Amino acid sequence: MTETDQSIELVVPASKAQTKRIVSDFLAALYGAGQSIRSQTEDEIVSVPFDFDPQGWWASLWSKITRVYPDQSVFSFKFSEAEGKTLVTMQLRHEQEGDVEPSDWMTPKVSDDTYTIAVRLWGTIGRQLNQSSAYLSNRGDTSDFPVWVNHRGIYAVRLNKNLSAAELEAQLQTAGFYIMPDAESKIAPVKPEEVARIGDIVDFSIPTGDGEKQKLFNVYRRDLDDVTWDKREYSYEITHQKSGDFLVIDVSSMDFPEVTSFHLVQRFLK
Repeated sequence: MTETDQSIELVVPASKAQTKRIVSDFLAALYGAGQSIRSQTEDEIVSVPFDFDPQGWWASLWSKITRVYPDQSVFSFKFSEAEGKTLVTMQLRHEQEGDVEPSDWMTPKVSDDTYTIAVRLWGTIGRQLNQSSAYLSNRGDTSDFPVWVNHRGIYAVRLNKNLSAAELEAQLQTAGFYIMPDAESKIAPVKPEEVARIGDIVDFSIPTGDGEKQKLFNVYRRDLDDVTWDKREYSYEITHQKSGDFLVIDVSSMDFPEVTSFHLVQRFLK
């Protein structure tokens, strides 16, 4: 999975027909009851509009009165096959009810909701191509790819069996993680002194209107709501499964756990 300024691309080790079938099934499961595909050709699938922030009754009534409707996301998947693999180019655009022109096609990274869909599709393709890729599977066969995914879309890293503490620390450091001192089984993508914590003194600033901010005073950080995933610390555990030992990072406190899990395990890929 690679990301460009305009799209997200997935290289799938399968034929175009099989890849299209997986994407079609994924959209059907995502949409629920009803038709999830607006149009389909040999090389492209376009979804129906998805609403990731449904309106309440009052907001819906106001939209009908003003004829200003919320954006809905339409996904496009383009397929090209070469050398036994299929390249899937995933984009989206925003559409509204009425006569409003849709936006240009863009990358799903424009919002956390749509980025989550791309990450979830990546994991779904892995499971569908090889059911043993789920790290909680009871099957004995394994994949050489170190990133595995469970049925909730959370990723884990398969390690060598019976790693010593020193070997685990070395592997974490190679992936760009720091072990937190004075804390049991916690790591962070940044040095301990750079981890954001409740109680830190931070700047309180307001926008000046020209893209800049003006600092007013210092305050104590009361929560981590404004802290990005790469400035936090995470608990982890090593689980012992039939298929091997796995590093599982706890992302349950994040608003978009699948995306955070995806970002963290990507560091283990060479």
